[in-house]
This record gives sequence, C-alpha cells and structure tokens, in this order.
Amino acid sequence: MENNMTDQSLHNLILRAEALMKTNWLHAVQLLEQAADTHPEDPRALISLGEFYMRRQMYPQAIAKLQSALQLSASDNLIKYLIGNCYFADGNYRMSVVYYDMIDNPWNDILYNKALALAYMGKTQESVNIIRDLIKDVDANPFMYFLLVEQLLRSQEYNEALHYVQLAEAKMGKHKHLMLLKALL
Repeated sequence: MENNMTDQSLHNLILRAEALMKTNWLHAVQLLEQAADTHPEDPRALISLGEFYMRRQMYPQAIAKLQSALQLSASDNLIKYLIGNCYFADGNYRMSVVYYDMIDNPWNDILYNKALALAYMGKTQESVNIIRDLIKDVDANPFMYFLLVEQLLRSQEYNEALHYVQLAEAKMGKHKHLMLLKALL
C-alpha cells in the first residue's frame, strides 16, 4: 500500500510540475529535481525534466536528465528515442543514430529520423535503403518521398528519382516541392 501511495504522490507531483511549466518554470524544475532526489529509483521525474528541457530547446540538459533516466530503465525505448531526438535537434547526427539503433523494433518515426540523420551525414545509400523500405508501409507521407528523391538525386539515380516523383504525384497529387524536384530531373 505504501508503494502505491508513493507512486501516486510522485505522479501527482509530476502533474503539478507540468502544470506550472507555463507560469513558473523555475519552480516546476525545482519540484521535479526534488522528486528525482526523493525517488532516485524512479525515472519518471527525470524523464519529465528531460522533456521539459527539450521543449525549451535546452538539449544538453535534456540529454543529461534522459541519460540518467535511461540508467534506471535501460530497456525503455521511449527514453532512447527522446535522447536520439535531442542529439538530432542539436545537430549531432552520429549520436542520434547511435540511440535510434539501440531501440528494439523501431517504429516509423524512428526510421525516418534515422534516414534523415544519415542523409545529413552524407550516408546517402544507407538513407535511401531505409526510406525505400519505409515507403512500402508509409506511402502517403510526402516527406518520405521528398527525402528519397533528394537522396536519389544526390547519388545521380535520376530514373529512379523520377519514378518516385511520379509515384508520389499519383498518390498525393501536385505538390510544390514535388514539382521542384521534378524540374531538377
């Protein structure tokens, strides 16, 4: 019963801190820091701190809190995803890929982010391979096509790039970015 009460009080404290984020964020951070100190075995306060720092684009602080949370919950794929996104947003694409690769059974957003990070790193073929596979499941998202066509252009695979532009147009209709890509071909 005591464990349940502690769990509920921590949950309530996190909710209170999140409500304060908009009006008194310094106090909210203080509450979450106290919660993390009071419940050192529970990653939830650290995750909330990490997410707060992410929203404020304070990526080094977010990464530090989320890595501490990951030490408490090493198999938590959401924490790995958040850390990967922090590194991505901070421009450290290599580290974002490291964290995305740690995720068991990555979902589509992770695969897209990884492909985009690889593209930024100049790893065109790896990026193309991921997007080619991903587009089989997510074929109505124009950003998938944009990334794929851009990478195919980079690797001078013009016929395949044109094929994907035409496929995208058939699925989604005319789009300014697709027309621009088509003009480059």
